[in-house]
Amino acid sequence: MSRPEILTVAKLPPFLAQPLNEHFVVHERLHETDPVAFHAVASRIRGIVGGGESKVTAELIARCPALEIVSVMGVGYDGVDVAAARAHGVVVTHTPNVLNDDVADLAMGLMLSVARGLPQADAFVKSGQWANGPFPLQRKLSGSRLGIVGMGRIGQAIATRALAFDMPV
Repeated sequence: MSRPEILTVAKLPPFLAQPLNEHFVVHERLHETDPVAFHAVASRIRGIVGGGESKVTAELIARCPALEIVSVMGVGYDGVDVAAARAHGVVVTHTPNVLNDDVADLAMGLMLSVARGLPQADAFVKSGQWANGPFPLQRKLSGSRLGIVGMGRIGQAIATRALAFDMPV
C-alpha cells in the first residue's frame, strides 16, 4: 500500500519532519519551490501540514482536489482559509494548549523584566556605568495588581503564575 501524499507549507523542524517522512510522501513547499512539479502532484495531495504562521489559501485548497485535512502544528490557524476548507469538505486541525505554559512563562518574564529594568540594568553593567555608582532601584513585581484581558487558557495560566507573586489578579 502506498503512503499518502502531503504538502508542507512551512519549513518544519526535524523532530516534526522526521515522523512525517516515515509515514507519508512529503512534498516540502513544492507549491512555492517548483510550481510545475506541484501541478503534477496536486491531485494526489491528501493533507497539508504547516505551522501557526502558515498560509493555506482558498486557491491552494482548490488546487488539491483530494485534500482531506489541513493540520497546523501550532496554536493559531489564522492563515488558513477555513471557509474555503469547509466548502471543500476539508478538516482543519491545530494543537491548542501546546504553548500555554511557554507563553505564560514568557509573559511573567517580560513583566519581571519591565518591573526590574533588566534590559537597562544589563546595558548599565555592560557600559561600565556601575563603576560610577549603583543602578537606580526599580519596582518590585510581587504585590502589584495584574489585569488580564481574556481569561482563556493562556490568561488563566498567567493568573496562576501571578498568584505565586502575591499579585491580585
